[in-house]
Amino acid sequence: MKEFVRFKLLNSFWMRVFLLCALFYGCSLKGGNLPESYLDTPEQHALNGFKFISKQRVLDAQREFKESLAINPEYSPAYRGLALAYGMKGEFQAAYDSFDKAMRYAKTPEEKALAHVAMMRLLTMKREGAWLAQVEKHLASALALVKDLPDAYYYLGAAYNYAYKFEDSKRVLEKVVAINKSLNAEAKKQLELAREIRRAKPGSAFGKRVVFLPRITRAQAAGLLVHELRRDFIFALENSPKKNLPTPTDILRHPLKAEIQRILEWNLRGLQEFGDGTFEPDEYVTRASFASLMADLIGRLDRHPVQVPDYDEKHMPFKDISKNSSYFRDIAVCLAYGRLMRGKHGLFEPKGTLSGAQALLIIRKLEKEISSRSKSQAPAIFLTLLSGKGIGKVERSRR
Repeated sequence: MKEFVRFKLLNSFWMRVFLLCALFYGCSLKGGNLPESYLDTPEQHALNGFKFISKQRVLDAQREFKESLAINPEYSPAYRGLALAYGMKGEFQAAYDSFDKAMRYAKTPEEKALAHVAMMRLLTMKREGAWLAQVEKHLASALALVKDLPDAYYYLGAAYNYAYKFEDSKRVLEKVVAINKSLNAEAKKQLELAREIRRAKPGSAFGKRVVFLPRITRAQAAGLLVHELRRDFIFALENSPKKNLPTPTDILRHPLKAEIQRILEWNLRGLQEFGDGTFEPDEYVTRASFASLMADLIGRLDRHPVQVPDYDEKHMPFKDISKNSSYFRDIAVCLAYGRLMRGKHGLFEPKGTLSGAQALLIIRKLEKEISSRSKSQAPAIFLTLLSGKGIGKVERSRR
């Protein structure tokens, strides 16, 4: 009898432990590793949704906003967040419908004002017609409801950046910093983005859109080269030995199919098809892949050899790069070639991504460095490519 009671108590103890672990595990999954309150309220779900919006996790954000509305179908902030989520997916009619509901159910001046700010963001996302004038109109509506609303000024500054009105953007974003210290970091990021875009000087309609992306895909990297690389360099690449391969099946319906095909013909390391014959156009390009791409371009477009230091494992340029890495030499070439690509805090982050502005800035630095190293660059490039020299060894490993 005592053994039975002991067994029952032990069994009950472990059952409680199991249920407690299951509870914590379930909660951690629901939040997608994001801190959450256990409160199942419309306010908490909407708050979680806005956190996901800031992390570009649109589907998670949508789920949270819909859960908020399931509890309170008239909760204005949830409709405001849902509008942003739809806008980020390019579903603008659904976004505008959600904005209308956010305005209809707004219970305070601040809720109405923030709904106007959401519309400012939607107009900036779409950027069609007289979009900037509409942004300024919604700004006025928001400020009429809440004076000196920092969010309104911040997204006006972002809109001016997208419109290439950098002086106006600077003026407005500096006002944000003066009004509300909590938005300092975001405002400074927008100011830095404006500086990067000015230095990158996008010359094509494609480049002017891509520079605003926080991360670029392999297809967009191909598009940047085709649309933004100097014409004499493009001419040289077009006259280099080409590689004729079957078109990867995963780019057949891609909007950047033509640009990807040109890059594949040039057979540039870092932007080749993978071993299974796919290109993975919508996969984000890594810093390691972009370094390989730049190193290959250097080898083809500059007839002067790059002197790379003989590093040993104890004196590597970056803590997270091994000399045995397949991309080590490419990164070393980029570092030696006018510090084309640099790390931060001693790390290169080879698996990290690049923003559109960062990628175009690197391309501009490449062009400038090549030009400064040769007075008669174009003929030298042309002769080098016709002879077939300088074409790097093909690497097929996925970066």
